[in-house]
Amino acid sequence: MTQEREELHLKYRPLCFDEYIGGEALKEAIISNLPATHVFAFRGQRGCGKTTLARLIAKHLDIHERDIHEIDAADKTGIDDARQIKTSVSYSPMGGKNKIYVIDECHRLTGNAWDSLLKTLEEPPRHCYFVLCTTDWNKVPITVRSRCKSFEVKPLLRRQSKHLINWICENESINIHEKVENVILNECDGIPREIIIAIDMVKSIKDPDQAIELIVASKYNSQIIDLCQALIKRSSWDKITKIIKGLNEEPENIRYAVLGYMNSILLNKDNPQAAFVMINFSDSFIYTKKSGLTIACYQSTRTN
Repeated sequence: MTQEREELHLKYRPLCFDEYIGGEALKEAIISNLPATHVFAFRGQRGCGKTTLARLIAKHLDIHERDIHEIDAADKTGIDDARQIKTSVSYSPMGGKNKIYVIDECHRLTGNAWDSLLKTLEEPPRHCYFVLCTTDWNKVPITVRSRCKSFEVKPLLRRQSKHLINWICENESINIHEKVENVILNECDGIPREIIIAIDMVKSIKDPDQAIELIVASKYNSQIIDLCQALIKRSSWDKITKIIKGLNEEPENIRYAVLGYMNSILLNKDNPQAAFVMINFSDSFIYTKKSGLTIACYQSTRTN
């Protein structure tokens, strides 16, 4: 049986605060507020480490995996979902002293949902912690913002990004041309997840010009990355359509990026789904444009 290769952005996800690169003052502030603070809010761009910080809080508090509840507010936005959270908060932890609720993209919650959670956020049970993560802080109600310890999670500085690249390449015995490294630094804008995925995608490409072409074509925006991961995992069509609707790149550029991502996976492990996606993305979208992208995505979620 072929051994599954762990993707680098998962392999190098920090397991403790000491492994978290960048934001030294941020880390110190979070740790100094634990365990007294029970409601945190992390705001910033996608891929900067907001959810990672939430998981590190859980680790720091020694919260059992069964008591870590991650909720994607992009899918669970309504008052019934909020009421379910509100009800479960009162239950005792299953594996330890505390439990934590991580609400990703929390700005997507409806007004009624926020109203339902407001009292809980104001006076959470002693055994409960909340972490609200958002890319759009201004859409979070002021009444909620006033009840949180809020922190901005910023992209890495260039020297920190360079350190991250060098550290991973050294650990993985990857040789990346200096020109390719500079393009990764420029295109990924200090977003850790995008930097690591970029390394993973081009690490097997020997020609630096080809690697650069792939990086520039995709621009490694987080939505294209999300699309690639959703196609690999064969996520629900509802989730994939939400990603497609949010894409502003030219469909042909998206096609190149998806092909590059799948090619990298296929060169490193036996993955039939990656090959299946490549087949569906083999025809140009120059004439079919976004409709071509949509049908290619749809076909890639069907049984291969």
